[in-house]
Amino acid sequence: MKTRNKIILIAVMFIAAIFVINSVIPGILFRQQDSLGLILYTCALGIDRMGSLMLITYDNGTHTIDENSCAWRNNITSKPSTDEYQEINGMSCPELMERHTSGEPYANKENKIFAESKISNCNFVEDWSKAQQKVDDWE
Repeated sequence: MKTRNKIILIAVMFIAAIFVINSVIPGILFRQQDSLGLILYTCALGIDRMGSLMLITYDNGTHTIDENSCAWRNNITSKPSTDEYQEINGMSCPELMERHTSGEPYANKENKIFAESKISNCNFVEDWSKAQQKVDDWE
């Protein structure tokens, strides 16, 4: 009997915690004037807010963070995501590798995924050309 009551108590506490995390905390954060708490909350949980047409950003004067990239960017080097996309599209494979390994955050997740896919293509082409060279040498 006691173990059943403990299990029920734990289940109720678990359901209450889920409710607080998903409903109460976001409700409180959306009412705040400072959007940093909301950004850090959405980044920590790894969730994408659905239905919002406005990207929430926070600027502390020298750096900016937004809920899409979840990374602090220096305001001086900050550029629109479309400009960064075009820049990535025009980079050569060595430039892409250097940019990706530098640790500089991308303007958004889509640009990061695009850069990673281009790097993957570079690696595939490099591996294919090495394999083709071996075939040519063998003949």
